Amino acid sequence: MSLAVIIAARNAEPTLARCLGALRAAEDVDFDLIVVDDASDDQTALIASERGATVIVNTERQGTSPSRNRGAAAATADILVFVDSDVVVAPDTLRRVADNFERIPGLIGVNGIFSADHDAPGAVSHFVHLSIRHQHLRLPSYTGTCFTSIFAIRRDVFEAIGGFEEHLDRPYGDDVQMRFKLTNRSARVYQDHKLTVGHLKVVDLPGLCRSRFFIGRYFIPLLLGNKDSAAADPRTRTQDPRYPFNVLLVATGLFATWFALLHPPMRSAWPWMIAALAPTFFWNNGSLFSLIAKKRGWFEAALAVPLTLLESMLYLTGMTYGVLVHAWQKAFKRQVAGRETA
Repeated sequence: MSLAVIIAARNAEPTLARCLGALRAAEDVDFDLIVVDDASDDQTALIASERGATVIVNTERQGTSPSRNRGAAAATADILVFVDSDVVVAPDTLRRVADNFERIPGLIGVNGIFSADHDAPGAVSHFVHLSIRHQHLRLPSYTGTCFTSIFAIRRDVFEAIGGFEEHLDRPYGDDVQMRFKLTNRSARVYQDHKLTVGHLKVVDLPGLCRSRFFIGRYFIPLLLGNKDSAAADPRTRTQDPRYPFNVLLVATGLFATWFALLHPPMRSAWPWMIAALAPTFFWNNGSLFSLIAKKRGWFEAALAVPLTLLESMLYLTGMTYGVLVHAWQKAFKRQVAGRETA
């Protein structure tokens, strides 16, 4: 069973050398290495070429999904392994990918998971990294999800579903759209909790705020646009119930605040309303805080509390905005269609 590793990279000079070096140091597995340089302004293409990769250069920026598809089109291997340019594979990563496909009948895809260690500095980076690891640790062995930092799929299936969606008018959601495509085929994607990779991405507070807002903003249109497949298979919904429950808690707290402001007699009860939500919040997120305390210490675990609240508020804000935009767009389309038929 042959493998092709595909990396879509743009301005990846800070991390690409480590990414490719780790791949070249992988245990005894033969694989093709394809790097698609998405019109970078730095030495991304040169770094990839010097490390023996087949380099495809986009003369104009096309985006991550088209770049991944272009790399897949150039591959001839049985299994396509998509790896992000800021990821460092473990020595056994590719061997585990191949072994999973060989031992599990009917398997079409394999997801990996972030390792417990994180090289990038900063408490916000550690929070994001360990939150994603915590989410994937709670997934079942077989799922409909797609984790594009380390995701392998049979090439014939990838071609049959049309690859990654190239026409998304949004900076997030290619993995969610792929999830819907896989679910429509009743796909078996194995979540291998021992298939670990390191993550080199540095995330600061503005980056966290921007990403969480846009994830909330674009998830709703994706979900509504694929409501048939979402209803057909609940795996297409948010995999970790911690996230929607946090959003619900934040929405409840904001509603209690709004209600207290509009009804002065209730203001004295407002602190008790908020305090009543606290035990549920810590119960819902306790395993994440424990994981962060174990890996990064109690100070960063304490810092994770306000970061989780901020994250949930941004998801809620983005989702609210997404619903409003989606409703406006549908109303506008109906109005245009009505004028055309009149």
